[in-house]
Amino acid sequence: MKEVNTILEQIRKGDVKPVYILDGEESYYIDLLTAAFEKELLQPHERDFNLNVLYSRETTWAEVHNACRSYPVFAARRLVILKEADQLKQIDKLAEYISAPADSTVLVIAYHKKTCPLAKKLGKRGEHLNFMPLKEYRIPDWIIDYCRAHNLRISPENAAKLASHLGTDLQKIVNEVSKVLLNLQPGAEITAEVIEKFIGISKEYSPFEFAAALVKRDRMQAYKAMAYYVANPKSADLTVVAGSLYREFSKVYLYHFVKQKPKPEIAAAIGTSPYFVDQYATGAARYSPEQTRQALMLIHQLAQQAVGLDTADRNHNLLKPFTEQMLTL
Repeated sequence: MKEVNTILEQIRKGDVKPVYILDGEESYYIDLLTAAFEKELLQPHERDFNLNVLYSRETTWAEVHNACRSYPVFAARRLVILKEADQLKQIDKLAEYISAPADSTVLVIAYHKKTCPLAKKLGKRGEHLNFMPLKEYRIPDWIIDYCRAHNLRISPENAAKLASHLGTDLQKIVNEVSKVLLNLQPGAEITAEVIEKFIGISKEYSPFEFAAALVKRDRMQAYKAMAYYVANPKSADLTVVAGSLYREFSKVYLYHFVKQKPKPEIAAAIGTSPYFVDQYATGAARYSPEQTRQALMLIHQLAQQAVGLDTADRNHNLLKPFTEQMLTL
C-alpha cells in the first residue's frame, strides 16, 4: 500500500507529524506502522526517557494527555503510543490536544475499529490512515506483491490457492508466508510443493481449482478434483466448495456483459485481478449467458443441499451428479 510505504519512509527519515491516527478493521497495517514507530523513530538510548507505550485498558485519557505534554529528555522528541485506543474511556477528551498538539511529541493512536472519533478533530499537522479489510478478489494480488517485496516469486495460480485457503486475514497470510521465507533462498519461487511442505496446504485440489476446472470445462481435472473431495471429505467443507463455485461462475456471468471493455475495467467490474480475466473469458466462451445462469442455479441447489435443505444426504457424494450436470449443460 502506497500510503503505508510513505509513512514507513518518513519514520526512517524522522520526518514525522505530531499526531497519527491509525484506524479501521484491518489490523495488519495498524500493527505494522505502530511497531515501526516504536522500533525506529527513537534511537535506542533515547527510549528509556522518551517512549511511552500506553494500553487503553490500563490508562486514562488524562495520563495520555500528560505524557504528550511532557518535554523530551536529552532527545529531540517524545513518542507516545496509545494501543487498543478503541477501549479508552472518554477518548473524546483528547480532542483538544489533537487539534493543537505539542511540537516535541509524536502521538500514535492505534484504534482497531472502523473510524476513531478523534479523526475529525485532526488538523493539517496530523495524519489519519484508515485500513479496511481487502476485498477477497484483491488478496491474490496482495500476496504476489508481498512476496515480490520479500524477493520471492509466486504464480497467480498459487497465490489464488493461498488466498482460497487462508482467507482475507492479512496477518494470517503473513504468518504463513513467513514460514516459507525462513526456508527459501532469495529469488526462489513459492511452488505448490513449497506450499504443501511449509504451509500444509495440499497440492492436490483446492475449492478454487475445482471451480476453475469446471469454468474451463476441463472434464479430466474436474472429475479428478471431484473424486479427491469424495475420497477426502475433510479437505474442504461442502459449503466452502459451493461458495467457491458461486464466486467463480458469478464472475463468468458478469463477464458476458462487460467483455467489450478494456481488461482493467473488466477486472474491476467482475471483482477479480487482471491476472485472472483470461480465465473468465475462457469460461464465457465455454458457457453462454443462459448456460451460466443454469450453472448458478445448480450451484444454488448444491449450497442448499450442503446445509441439509431438500435432501437428507449432505456428504461429498453430492458432487458426483453435480459435476456431471455442470459439464453437460
